[in-house]
Order: sequence, then structure tokens, then C-alpha cells
Amino acid sequence: MEGIKYFVRGIARSIIRGSRVSWFDSNFKIRQIPFINKFFVRDADIVIANHWPVAHPVYKSPSSKGEKHYFIRDVEQWATYYENEVEAFKLNMKRLVVAEWIKDYLQENLNLDVEQVITNGFNFKNFAIYKKRYNYDDCVISMIYSSHPMKAAHDGIKVLREVKKKHPKKILFFGFEAMPKNLNFEFEYIRRAQGDKVLQIYEMTDIFFCPSIQEGFHNPPSEAMAAKCAVVATSVGSVPKTINNMTNGISVEPRDTSSMIKYIDLLIKNRDLRISLAEAGHESIKNLTWDESINKLDNIFSS
Repeated sequence: MEGIKYFVRGIARSIIRGSRVSWFDSNFKIRQIPFINKFFVRDADIVIANHWPVAHPVYKSPSSKGEKHYFIRDVEQWATYYENEVEAFKLNMKRLVVAEWIKDYLQENLNLDVEQVITNGFNFKNFAIYKKRYNYDDCVISMIYSSHPMKAAHDGIKVLREVKKKHPKKILFFGFEAMPKNLNFEFEYIRRAQGDKVLQIYEMTDIFFCPSIQEGFHNPPSEAMAAKCAVVATSVGSVPKTINNMTNGISVEPRDTSSMIKYIDLLIKNRDLRISLAEAGHESIKNLTWDESINKLDNIFSS
């Protein structure tokens, strides 16, 4: 039943979306199909599944549809459909993953080999702030709000409530859902921020805070680093790759709210450290390019 629900939801979204993709710029045509089968999928050299609901039909497709790969972007062991995911992971396709931790998880927990780690790239110029205004006493702390359990908004709210008791700083949340009521501290919430509005939020932010328990790759810390924010983030997703603790940002263990409070407190009190981490983060994140990822992918497909 779970698989049917996601299948129906996917079809409905495809009908509404059509050939438009709102979350990245494409210079190629996108063709919508109702089902993955030999009648609708053209013959090709390579075919890639990107989630468990499509992994099985891709696996069952004729060899003429291309060499079969499964690009795994997360391990959702918290989900009701986790067993469906595991079944898909075990299919005899070449596995690509978006982060080192996923490779380790598949090898250590499921004894599955991974062909290559292909990290997300990053459009640095879309988020880069060069003339940053570093605030003094009125520094701004921002955090994305989501009710998804892996985003750990409850930890983030707990941390920022404690921070607010010590420091009358501006706390800014942004996201797509309604914020919980009665948080018992003052904050601003920007709902459904997209495009230039997100960049404006990063531009006014001094400390960007990510309390997640788990992420696949996780782009927002990289975006905030490009915008010269001092980032405090849990060591999940991309963070072990992109943040060297106390050098270009601050990395803490998930659920360690006392350390989160300690480091945010330190950054509020020490403007020079905020600037140092923000500038170093801005420089280091330039290396997270699409070129590197595309070259890896191209080498796999070419071989």
C-alpha cells in the first residue's frame, strides 16, 4: 500500500508539473512519461533510478534501455517504507551515492558495494556575497524550520530559546510550513522564501544554524558559507566534507544541544571569530563544484 501511495502521488505531481522543473535550470528537454516500461522509455546507453519506487521498474527494463545504475541520495531508515528501500538497494545495479556516509552505511549494514561517491555540486555564484556587512552587537542568527523529524527543529528551537535568554539577538526562521505557536521567545519567520529572498536572508545572517540529525547531502550549510555566514551545523550529510571544525565553520554532533549553545554563545561574543570562520568558509566552499562531480560521473559512464 505504501508503494502504491507514492506511485499515485508521483503521477499526480508529474501531471501538475508537466515538463517544468522549478528547482534547477535546465538547458535540455524533459519528457514526462506515465510509466517506466519499454513502451515509454526510449533505448539508451545509460538508465538511472533515483529512488526506490522507480528502482524496480528500471531494474526490470530490457537491456536496450541502457546500463542500469541506482543513484542513492539518502537512507531513510526512519521511514515506514524503509524495507522497500532496502529491497531496492539490493537490486543488481551499479550503485552511486551522494555522500560518503551512505557508502559506509550500505557496506557496513547491508554488505553492498558502491561504484562511486558523486557529491552534489554547488553553484557558488548564486549564493556568493562579496561585500558582507558583518553586524556588531545586533548579530542575526538564522535557521531553516521544518517539521521533518530528521531536521530536528525541536533541538534547534531548544538551543535558540536558551541563546535568547542570554543574548537579545535577532533570531530568524525561514521555511515552507507554519511555525509552532507559543515558543516563548521573540523571533521572525519568513515563510515560503525562494530565490532572491533566500539570498537576502543569508546576506543578513551572521550565524547560520543547522541542527539536523540526518541529511543525504545537505546544501544549505554550503549556501550559507558562500554568503559569508559563520555556520554551526551538525556533522551529517555534506558537513564532514565541507567543514573543518573551528577553521571554516563549526561542526557538532547531532542532538548535542549543549555544544550547540556553547558555540553559538562563543560566536555571539567573539565578532572576530565570526568573521574569520565566515571568510574561510566562503573561500573553501568554492571548491565544491559541479565540474568535479560531473567529471566523476562522466568517467563512470565512459568506462
